[in-house]
Amino acid sequence: MILTSLLNTFLNTSVYAIWYIKSPTEEQQVLAFDSIREAGFEATSSVTDYPLENGTSATDYKYDNPDTLTVIGVISRTNAGLSDVKETYWSGRDALINKTRQALDRYKKGIYRLKIQTKSGVYDWMTLQDYRIPENYDNYGLFEVEMTFVQIIRPDAESDPMLPAYSNTISIGQVFKKVIK
Repeated sequence: MILTSLLNTFLNTSVYAIWYIKSPTEEQQVLAFDSIREAGFEATSSVTDYPLENGTSATDYKYDNPDTLTVIGVISRTNAGLSDVKETYWSGRDALINKTRQALDRYKKGIYRLKIQTKSGVYDWMTLQDYRIPENYDNYGLFEVEMTFVQIIRPDAESDPMLPAYSNTISIGQVFKKVIK
């Protein structure tokens, strides 16, 4: 993990990174982690129903909800044990942790288009909903951040095939019909 961290520092890039998409041709890396300890993706939809006079319910529409991605990013606080590098490494790590906290605060407060790279792939059109920094015995040598990203639903989503979930409703007609005499 230390080698990955040092390479990321020198190359100013990371395999496990989050980018802010300024425009279709301009991206800026805003967060980088030594590792992604855990990532989870959830895609859901909602089915609408309405009550009928006979006490049952009828289903008439179904629509997609915004997708959710949860990520636990890790920045190592440990070092290689080299005494001459120790002070530089720790001060560099602390600066990186502070920059990470500042970036998290900034991107939590607004709707920013973020692209998240994890082991399983790239998730685009996401925004940071919340984050949590747990500090406990198990992660003493690590700076961990638990983040939740939610998909940004755009007004033109119905015509955009690149967006995996969209707000288009699908009518299946009326399931039950009561005849009035």
